[in-house]
Amino acid sequence: MIMAKKKEEKISKKRQQFDDGESIVNNNPLFRLAFMYTNIIFDKNLGKNITAKVDSSGNIHVNIDCDKTSKEWAYIIAHCYLHIFFGHFEAEHMPGYWQRINDDEKVWVNSFDARLWNIACDIYVSRFLLDFKFGVSDIAESNFAKFR
Repeated sequence: MIMAKKKEEKISKKRQQFDDGESIVNNNPLFRLAFMYTNIIFDKNLGKNITAKVDSSGNIHVNIDCDKTSKEWAYIIAHCYLHIFFGHFEAEHMPGYWQRINDDEKVWVNSFDARLWNIACDIYVSRFLLDFKFGVSDIAESNFAKFR
């Protein structure tokens, strides 16, 4: 009996670089369990200038068509993870003020410029990764990890 050889699926160079970058992140003790709390979605609707975008549900939308090295992908993925882990989507971590409802109750009211909040969060995460010496950042490119 002759067995037909199963044709192996060829992985593109860009996909391999992404997979290698994801591996770098997932093998790091700091991020090792991050995949349990996030979901990576390959999203062709991001546009050619957007590398990745993270949302409050823990979804990381990735544009696999972007040509990045493995270390750049590691940085981008870690950057998105940290937005989630640092609570940048949680209302109680966002700028605002306490509003008194009555003598016994008060509520936190968010009051901020979303664009400035995004920039501040990006700076915080970027600084963390720089201090941690993790991955490689293309400083000129600031079009990843944008909030919805």
